[in-house]
Amino acid sequence: MFNIIHIFILTTVAGLASAFNKDRLAIRLWLKASHLDPKNPIYKTTAGQHLWKISKKFYAEKLFRSTLISYPDYIPANFNLAYTLQKKNSHNEAVNLLSKVIELNPNHDLGFYGRGLSFKALGKDNEASNDFKSAIKLQPMAPHAYYQLSVILKKQDNVKELNKIIKKLSTFEPQVANQLKKELNIK
Repeated sequence: MFNIIHIFILTTVAGLASAFNKDRLAIRLWLKASHLDPKNPIYKTTAGQHLWKISKKFYAEKLFRSTLISYPDYIPANFNLAYTLQKKNSHNEAVNLLSKVIELNPNHDLGFYGRGLSFKALGKDNEASNDFKSAIKLQPMAPHAYYQLSVILKKQDNVKELNKIIKKLSTFEPQVANQLKKELNIK
């Protein structure tokens, strides 16, 4: 009973520390909760997110990997590790992790978007385009997916599709649509 109350207090204070951008304190508290309840993957993953935030990326990656050893299907750890790897240009491993995220949750729009970014970085524009379209289908108001898809369509010289995307984007994010027109030199 003491552990449950102790964990509740630790995680509540960790949440408050997070809200006030006291990341180092939040990390310590999430890790303490993890030691008290090592079977809960949330604690290490959340500590890893805070480590990433304060540029302790190596340690964040270690925590995400550690979580996945015990909980290989834990979506937040897979997603955060993939993001960490993208920043290191380890896009093949990121694609594998994000594919797992999508397999576990086919409605994970950020999984499709992130995998699309890695495919794009690997020069796999068709796969990237498909993933950005999936992200848009799942989250129709996601300007970042429209933006990335537009860049690929311009590269592929697919003007007809590009104009459709820009037109749709301009209905809810006209500033982004105008920025894209300028960047991609579209009239």
